[in-house]
Amino acid sequence: MKEKQLNMILDDNKSSFKLNKETHVYYTEDLEENTTAYISVTQLLSQIGFAPDFSVIDREVVNKKAKLGTAVHEACEYLDNYNIDVKTHEQSPEYLNAYKELNLWTARSEYIVNYKDWIAGSIDKIIINPDETISIADIKCTAALNRKYVQWQTSLLAYMLEEQTGLEIESVYAIHIRKDQQKGCIVASKILLQRVPREIIKDLIHEFVDLKAQNLPVSDLGEKYAKKLGQTSLPAVAQLQHPYSFRELIENSSLDAAMFQLNKLVNGIQKLEDIKKQFLGELEEYMNRNEIDKIQFHGITATACPAIDYQQFDSKSFKADYPDLYEDYCTMKSRAGYVKITKQKSK
Repeated sequence: MKEKQLNMILDDNKSSFKLNKETHVYYTEDLEENTTAYISVTQLLSQIGFAPDFSVIDREVVNKKAKLGTAVHEACEYLDNYNIDVKTHEQSPEYLNAYKELNLWTARSEYIVNYKDWIAGSIDKIIINPDETISIADIKCTAALNRKYVQWQTSLLAYMLEEQTGLEIESVYAIHIRKDQQKGCIVASKILLQRVPREIIKDLIHEFVDLKAQNLPVSDLGEKYAKKLGQTSLPAVAQLQHPYSFRELIENSSLDAAMFQLNKLVNGIQKLEDIKKQFLGELEEYMNRNEIDKIQFHGITATACPAIDYQQFDSKSFKADYPDLYEDYCTMKSRAGYVKITKQKSK
């Protein structure tokens, strides 16, 4: 399809919805901007358990990444719409240069779509392929690409675009712009994703809306529809309960993605250890105050252990005072190789 023809179709079938970029709320002229009657694609995915959980990552880090992502989106939009380079963030020029190398034929950026009066969303890029078929793409600037999440996100948006305009969307992509630690620079990749079949997307939207209308929970829909696609786990990869394996990340993404996942695990475990320590301290105080020696519940036993003084053998001093005798009692043991993790000090 020629660009002129595509733009005519997009203009003629433009959504009546608008987006308040400050509140991330979609609204129409007959509604106030703070009205939340219409749910977004992101909100739908979050409520069914598909959205990434970044709770194990430092909030300041998450906010910085979110600001960078927004700035990169804006810089790419200026480039595609007006063919100008705009510095929207101190790091945006590097990301924009990487994006340029993809040499995409972009017809529209941030194109709003809606399905009935139920759901709305924004398509980052509507792309004309070399064979003049149409694709859509979503830009991600995270260190690790959550392919399953973007697969569902772009499939929902593609379905909504087809219903709104009558266009046929050939394929869906992720545009992954991130720092390559090995190369030491910002790189961009256009990654083809398997599109979720239209009927599955349609069923998901209708079942979601029906359950919401009845004030029934929708959180189980994620697992249900993931299974329909043959997925054994939800796309919320940042959850400690379902981390990707190193082998899976290396094969499907990059070393950066694998190390990003390791960092989340290390930080997440430390956070849980800190919570556990505080929790046990409060439990000890409660048990002592109420003179409780033992609590048994669901396969675990909490036992109050009183403070005691005990002797400890000082092997270091013994070795210094009696080196020959120390050597007589030493035995040789083997240790398997392993990976040692150390946290870098903040500068």
